[in-house]
Amino acid sequence: MSSPLLIDYDLTVSYVPAKRRRLDISVNGEKTSLDSLPDNGQLSTFTIPVTLRPGNNVVEMGSPYTWAVDIDKFELKKK
Repeated sequence: MSSPLLIDYDLTVSYVPAKRRRLDISVNGEKTSLDSLPDNGQLSTFTIPVTLRPGNNVVEMGSPYTWAVDIDKFELKKK
């Protein structure tokens, strides 16, 4: 049995930052923590690389310790 085909993407998140807020992103169990986001109150973006598999994937965004940033949208772009 062969392993599933993995596809690399760039995940771009548009958000409005605020003081003492952070964002944890988990894609299929691979976690990225963003602790040093600017707190200028203006719409901002960041991009991280993610790997997805065909079919269903699990993407979670939030913060277990404090309020998360306000997310406007997120986009996936195939590499």
